[in-house]
Amino acid sequence: MKYWINDWRIILWIFVCACLPDTDFIPGLLIGYISRYHQMYSHTIGFSVIVTFLVFIVLKLRKAENTGFVVLITFIALSSHLFLDLLNCDTRDPVGIMALWPFTSRHFAVYQVFYAVPHSTFEDVHSAVLLNAALREVLVVGIPLMVLVLLKYLQTNREK
Repeated sequence: MKYWINDWRIILWIFVCACLPDTDFIPGLLIGYISRYHQMYSHTIGFSVIVTFLVFIVLKLRKAENTGFVVLITFIALSSHLFLDLLNCDTRDPVGIMALWPFTSRHFAVYQVFYAVPHSTFEDVHSAVLLNAALREVLVVGIPLMVLVLLKYLQTNREK
């Protein structure tokens, strides 16, 4: 098996899965109220399990080699989105995400690390506030992630 860091398809897959819960903006965009369906069912452990199970089925049908690995990173990437959204400052009711659906429809918010970001209208999506919040998220999450990737890369090169 190739080292995961050298396979751009794995990196792309992780990125797609980590962003997948935010596709709930699409139905809201169609009705002109972008956040109408945001942070509901796609931001749940149930969604993560269902998507991961579907990926497992597709990979098994295709007789893929790395099924276990891809299934694991799919679930971790989807769940990482949930974890990070638990750290958001949510200012609209209901506050938080339905993280534990289908066990409960209760909304959870843990600790506010990231800025509150308006995202109800199309204009909100193009605001300086959103850009500032996105940059902060990239710094808070991206820097530690890049350090881990660099350490993994250095370890891989030492083993060669």
